[in-house]
Amino acid sequence: MSVIHIFLVEIAPLADINTSRLSVEERERMLAIGSSHRRRQFAYGRRLLRHALAYLYGNASEAWTLIVAESGRPFLVTDSPDSPPAVSLSHSGRWIACAVAEVMQLGIDIEIGKPRNIDSLSEAVLDVKETAALRALPEALHLPRFYELWCLKEALAKALGLGMALSFSDLGFSPDNRLVVAPEGVVAPGWEFRSFRSLWYAEQAMLAVAWSSAENTAFYPVDLHRVEPTDLD
Repeated sequence: MSVIHIFLVEIAPLADINTSRLSVEERERMLAIGSSHRRRQFAYGRRLLRHALAYLYGNASEAWTLIVAESGRPFLVTDSPDSPPAVSLSHSGRWIACAVAEVMQLGIDIEIGKPRNIDSLSEAVLDVKETAALRALPEALHLPRFYELWCLKEALAKALGLGMALSFSDLGFSPDNRLVVAPEGVVAPGWEFRSFRSLWYAEQAMLAVAWSSAENTAFYPVDLHRVEPTDLD
């Protein structure tokens, strides 16, 4: 049985940017980023992914090369006959997250919670039933539920490699996070989702992962690995 592995690290605002384990291409991409904070997120994201692959696959991961498609979706390639796992990366503020799993498609999203005008954003992010269900909740739950739906949809968009081309208001989730509304021909059946509400109440951040597999995905366990920045040195 496959496992959806999620690795999560919290970095200090002024943490050093260690580029020793980045490839030449990755260093060039990082240096092209204008913001020092974004450069730091990029570097830590790549280091977190390498840590995750080494932790899960050992030396076998050294034969895999990370490629980034034009859509921004990362994937691994290899000359080995064994197919590498699917991977996904996300960052927000001080948090970096990556997902690794032996599935067909995989996406992860993390968002730092900030005060939002949910009424003004609902039309772009939520479908009609989601909006109604959110407004029926106690006011204290409006913001976390909004972020949860946002992260679920962002994770799906990343897994599909569609990014902003996928209209979030055309997607609808039930209160138990089943995908019940989706554009025909864009999102095939068989998707599974998991969110981490506990992270919201502990850290004011929301995390969600989406995956698709040819197998019955309903019983895939999800393991969350908390990583210290020093583990990435």
